[in-house]
Amino acid sequence: MDRIKGKHKGVYYREHPTRKNGVRKDRYFYLRYTVNGRQREEGFGWESEGFTETKAAAEIETIREHIKKGEGYTSLAEKYRNTSFEERKKSQNMTFDEFFCNIYNPVYIKKNDGKANSYQKWAKPFIGDKRLGDITPADIEKVKRSVLDAGRQPATAERVLAHLSHMFNMARQENIYDGKNPLTSVKRPKYDNRRIRFFTKEESDILLKELKKISCQKKDFGADYYKKNKLSQLYEMVLASVYCGFRAGEIRQLKVYDIDFGTNFISIKDPKNSKNRRVPMPDVVRNMFARRIEELRLKPQDYIFRQKNGEPLTEISDQYYRIVDRLFNQNIDDPREKVVFHTCRHTYASWLVMAGVDLYTVKELMGHDTIEMTMRYAHLAPNKFKAAIAALNV
Repeated sequence: MDRIKGKHKGVYYREHPTRKNGVRKDRYFYLRYTVNGRQREEGFGWESEGFTETKAAAEIETIREHIKKGEGYTSLAEKYRNTSFEERKKSQNMTFDEFFCNIYNPVYIKKNDGKANSYQKWAKPFIGDKRLGDITPADIEKVKRSVLDAGRQPATAERVLAHLSHMFNMARQENIYDGKNPLTSVKRPKYDNRRIRFFTKEESDILLKELKKISCQKKDFGADYYKKNKLSQLYEMVLASVYCGFRAGEIRQLKVYDIDFGTNFISIKDPKNSKNRRVPMPDVVRNMFARRIEELRLKPQDYIFRQKNGEPLTEISDQYYRIVDRLFNQNIDDPREKVVFHTCRHTYASWLVMAGVDLYTVKELMGHDTIEMTMRYAHLAPNKFKAAIAALNV
């Protein structure tokens, strides 16, 4: 749910969809402030429970003063950790639903991430009215069984349990619950959760064509460049991932000096698995990078894809997900079959294997730790069974 800016600096709130506080809807307040150059947001509390906007403003001023002086608590979480053991124990009487509605949902759930619906549908009927400290692994087993008995896939049950595990972990982190996470004693459903979806050449062309249509604003970095070349930064990021197999984080951290136009290779440094690698540039990517660097006058230390202030992008634009949902994800329930940004990386590996590139070369280009990770693409190898029989017939 979108935040609404309050009357005081750094204070935001959201309204409860049904619950009233007097004549108006109940409001949950948030504090926003900056620590060490990074913005932080924390949930403050419901207005109906005495957490008013005035109190929120006073609290944020206290935190800012502590930050300025370098003493005292600099977050609500730190303030709560410093409360007495007796005060923390009182929270053990909180029901799971109270914890979810008053603390977890306002603070830890992002818009449309599915956790709220997952909790309401599957978990609340079994554990919502129970105190945090009274919930047992047997209760969680009932939640799991209800998902499977409803005909849902093991992947759905695993996702529900993962959400619940995170909720208990956050309750422990906030010092609201000091017991063992009951999810650690629950056996997770077994299933192969590896994504298998990749783009066909036709699908890739359709997606890139749609991404070219995205308009950019004057305030955007490189707006004149995009307008001149009739494309978007998102278009170029997808193009690079499809033809070079980049992860989203690798694209965001890519700098000009990582691109070697002499050898036509790109260096990927400090990736997800900490295994540096070099990948070749096909002409379509080489030309795109060369044009981008020249026209935007990027310096060697500059990020290739960046914000207006020169800092790297923090996430993939929501525009990508809106487009792929419309084009490819209609009526798709299995998450392994849904198109996400990582689908671009799967496409790179799949196209290589289908073109006859051996799996060990694909492993090195993808930066996989083990050949087992690359073997998911083995079924795409052309004539693999014919080659095996031919070898036996020699």
